[in-house]
Amino acid sequence: MLLSFLGVNQKKYSDNINALIYIFILSFFFLTFIDRNLSNISLLLVLFLCLSVFHVKDLALTKPPIVFIFIFFASLFLNRLYYDTEFNEYDNYSRLIICLPIYYYFIKNPINPSFLVHLIIASSLGIIIKFILAADVSMFAGRYLGSSSSAITYANMIMTIIILLMYTIILNKTSLVYRILIASILILFLVFIWSQTLTRGSLIGLILSSILIILWNEKSRVIMFFSTSVLLFLIYLSPVGDRIDNFFVNLNNINFSTIENSTIENRSLNQRFAYSIFAIENIMKNPTMGIGASNVEQAMTDDFRNEKGILVAVADHVHNEYLDIALKFGLISLVIFIIIWISIILDFIRFKKNHLSCALVLTVISHMGYMLTQSVFAHHQATVFFIILLYVLLPNLYSINKKT
Repeated sequence: MLLSFLGVNQKKYSDNINALIYIFILSFFFLTFIDRNLSNISLLLVLFLCLSVFHVKDLALTKPPIVFIFIFFASLFLNRLYYDTEFNEYDNYSRLIICLPIYYYFIKNPINPSFLVHLIIASSLGIIIKFILAADVSMFAGRYLGSSSSAITYANMIMTIIILLMYTIILNKTSLVYRILIASILILFLVFIWSQTLTRGSLIGLILSSILIILWNEKSRVIMFFSTSVLLFLIYLSPVGDRIDNFFVNLNNINFSTIENSTIENRSLNQRFAYSIFAIENIMKNPTMGIGASNVEQAMTDDFRNEKGILVAVADHVHNEYLDIALKFGLISLVIFIIIWISIILDFIRFKKNHLSCALVLTVISHMGYMLTQSVFAHHQATVFFIILLYVLLPNLYSINKKT
């Protein structure tokens, strides 16, 4: 009404808003691999525009995964009241709620497959440009960080783009030969850059997603299996291959009964093992409410230094999302967290599948894999990247049943 009163063409205004949101979403995925501060500006602009077209009646479009996200966040809020914890400990988890206007926008304006291709290309260009600008990888102390504070975070984001590139372009039945060639070249570039992060955990997400891609692609399953095997072989020949070999060698250097002090050779594996034991022990002592989000580092310090006398480095998270949530917030919160992702997978099974809903499941499955070796929600950049991708793709799981 107000727009009509002011003489503004409502359709033209809506088209302009749509165009701006699409541009800023693409710029977010491009810039997140180059500069986190710039990508945050793009994200704020997207949220502002999505809020400008949000209506209370849009809440009727809430689907089961979003309902469980609300319940999960409510469980965190109760945990905060129980431990009187500062809200900044829940900051990254709050992005699940803060970014919801993006979900409500895209469930009314679902993307098409070509937009996802543009998103992947924008991300790929951001990764490559950042690497070229970085030039000297040795300046990152042997592990390429990209735009992140953690090599693991950057590696997982790159691997997500590799997986989506494998599916949305290579497996698109309408793809021309030159598009497949370009996609293959991009994948090789991205795998090379990813290998400079020396991150092994990303391979869990890649392997899980590759199995799905092969199963879904009935007509050329053998070709896809061969292509994936070649890709994994190339990864093994990269610097990551040495770390994979070291993983098995270093298993023999850890005393699983006493958790020996860390050495240069087995430090990473030793830390993961010590964190897992610490988490499981404390979850068993505090199964309902956990130990509180702000108490992990001090409790770990007391456990490692005073009780066990080991020199494993302490941290404020345990590098495993599932153990981390159960440790901080309790098993009930963990169950609700897992139900979020299971509800998406079950709806995917129930509803008719398309390329975008498949891309959604690949995103969820890959991140469920990453979460085994990294606390994704411990890092703002990784959290926002995952949530925005989730909220852009999730509406397409339901848009094909829009009439019902």
